Amino acid sequence: MSLMSLLHPWLMAALLPKGITAKGDNALHAVASNGDSKKFLKCAIIIFKRDQDLLFVVTKKGDTPLHYAARAGKSQMVSCLVQLAESCKRLHELLRKENVLQETALHDAVPIGNEDIVERILKSDSDLANYPKEGISPLYLAISLQRSTITQTLHDKSNGNLSYFGTDGQNALHAASIRARGVVANSSSNALAVGLWDAQQLGVMSSSNVSPAATGGDTKPAPINPLLLASTSVGSWTALNYLLSKEDKQASPMVQPTQVFLDLLVGYPTSNSTKGRFTVQQASEDVENVVDQPASTTAGLLLNGVTAEGDTALHVVASHGDDKKFLKCAIIIFKRDQDLLFAVNNKGDTPLHCAARAGCNRFHEFLRKENVLKETALHDAVRIGNQDIVEGLLKADPDLANYPKEGTSPLYLAISLQRYSIARTLHDKSNGNLSYSGPHGQNALHAATFRTIGITKHILNWNNSLTTHGDGDGNTPLHFASVFEHPDGVRLFRQLLEANPSPVYQANNSGSFPIHVAATMGAKDVLNIILEKFPSSAGLRTAQGRTFLHVAIEKKRLNIVSFACQTPSLNWILNMQDSDGNSALHFAVKYAMFHNLCSLCGNMEVDLSLANNNKQTPIDLSRSLFPRGLNHVWNSDQMIYVALNLVGAKNSSVLLDHIVERDSFRVKPEDEVKEAQKMKEASQMLGIGSVLIATVSFGATFAVPGGFIADDHTNRGTPTLAGRNFEYLLKLVILARPLCLRMGLYRALKQLAMMMLDIILFELWPFVLIFGWAAIARKLRNL
Repeated sequence: MSLMSLLHPWLMAALLPKGITAKGDNALHAVASNGDSKKFLKCAIIIFKRDQDLLFVVTKKGDTPLHYAARAGKSQMVSCLVQLAESCKRLHELLRKENVLQETALHDAVPIGNEDIVERILKSDSDLANYPKEGISPLYLAISLQRSTITQTLHDKSNGNLSYFGTDGQNALHAASIRARGVVANSSSNALAVGLWDAQQLGVMSSSNVSPAATGGDTKPAPINPLLLASTSVGSWTALNYLLSKEDKQASPMVQPTQVFLDLLVGYPTSNSTKGRFTVQQASEDVENVVDQPASTTAGLLLNGVTAEGDTALHVVASHGDDKKFLKCAIIIFKRDQDLLFAVNNKGDTPLHCAARAGCNRFHEFLRKENVLKETALHDAVRIGNQDIVEGLLKADPDLANYPKEGTSPLYLAISLQRYSIARTLHDKSNGNLSYSGPHGQNALHAATFRTIGITKHILNWNNSLTTHGDGDGNTPLHFASVFEHPDGVRLFRQLLEANPSPVYQANNSGSFPIHVAATMGAKDVLNIILEKFPSSAGLRTAQGRTFLHVAIEKKRLNIVSFACQTPSLNWILNMQDSDGNSALHFAVKYAMFHNLCSLCGNMEVDLSLANNNKQTPIDLSRSLFPRGLNHVWNSDQMIYVALNLVGAKNSSVLLDHIVERDSFRVKPEDEVKEAQKMKEASQMLGIGSVLIATVSFGATFAVPGGFIADDHTNRGTPTLAGRNFEYLLKLVILARPLCLRMGLYRALKQLAMMMLDIILFELWPFVLIFGWAAIARKLRNL
């Protein structure tokens, strides 16, 4: 039975109209985000045919199935959903659907850098790059994330008809200035002029880029010139000199980039040979020589502008690099206005603070240095539980919680050590940008599973996708939680299941599902929860083709076996056979579990004569397991064989002589020495026994058979033989129910009485012999 066949009735019959998660995801959302192979595409088409409106239904966050498919990078699924929308003539409605963040599916394709999805969507609607009308445009998003090829594709496929809008009133040029090293360096000057800078928007910016001092107005600093921001962001000291020379000539501030400026910005030689006109002191010279120079009297308005965060041009240079070209830019700006070195931004940071925070002078390299255990200083702060040190390190480097890239993360360590307040600090101070990884492929949710419900809830809120991540053995957090039997553990399991039910159908590397783990550990409550929500999961099989009932019998979990046999809705799995053809009854025989055998035989749906791949029925298997040589007649294997005979189990269709030949109990040649030793010891015991019989016969009249239990033992003073056959009698009681069901009350009671008589005679014959010998001796003496 395949996984999809198990999901089909659940999805189609129960959850399709209701949604499958608390986030409002319906079945089509689930299919769209999980794959784009043929089977997933078929599922999407089936669901669409049953209810076309599901293609346009949004979650609580406003996402359509197309959003999910694009975000997951499922290009085939995106094409399928677009075709389905075209078939019902609602294509534009689907493509231009915005979520609560005012983002279309095109926005979701940009961050993952999937050019195929971007081209497919724009091919269906070339105007989509113009949406949303207000908010972050796909172009702004692509530039911010340094997706240079996606940026070019958005412009080309939309024929230049696209939106440049960004956040907080910014446009694509603002983003390009900040990310210039990723966009400018990889784009031609013409592409920058056409694809990134819109003359109308820049005109609006130029009207506001006038110093308040010149107008006599408010003292609030003017916005930084976008071309100055672009120059300082990429460290283009030639472009910076070009702008400053324009100001020295008292020309109007440049806002629209010229071809000369663009060539200088990207490092191309210009026809006007700007090298001869603009010179700067080499960075290799002593900085002290520059500091001793007085501030330039030509310092104008260009350097007075600041960004939205209050950063000056020197802040920008300090934040973006420390190679020679950035050092030259810093020296140029300092020569023009020394006071900028001491200017602070909105956070109170000087350019020196920005340089340290940006990683200059190997500051971040120092913080992220790992020891032989692949741990940073943040790990040690977590281990000793010092909140102040943790906050200080994260303030200096908010990305530090992302290190090491492979190994135990600070968050995993905090949860493992039950430092829950530090775990929350790690998340909050890193703005959620932190690593969840742990040892052996585990993640933070694996660690939280064995801690408390509270921290588990936090992890689920931070990153719900961790529920589907398996460790090195493929075990998801739901596999881990399936072992719990105590009430708190069961509640934690329910919490994980409600957060994401899909791992119920996710196997680990050995092919075991959470239901098999629950059966292995005897976690009846967990298993009952799984079966209540997903009845079809009872048929899930391991890599060996075994159901949870096979596993429970193998691990001797009587509570699980009894539960399965007494639940009518599970009758359909009682006769399932594994890869070797063994049913649950075969397993009960194989592992000599008399109690489990009686539970199975007590259910009339259990077939007693199913043959496995070796053409052995359960009773054939029982016979083959008889011990060879000298053994006790009432061992477990003998009892199981007798029980199967009594309830009517049949042999296979193989001729009896073949069965006898196959299951011959003749002693093997290599075991003959051991059996001879057994016979020798038995003969010695019989000899000693005959002497003891003669000795004891004289006091038999006055002694209780077997004597009494010593005073230093439990139940002292009671006869030794009392309770000796309790185990056997208990097995008869357990066997009574299946016998009554299979044979009828009268025949069952008669058979049980005969078995009890047999055991009594078998156990008491020595004492009958002793008392008989004593009676005969007394009679002869009186003659």
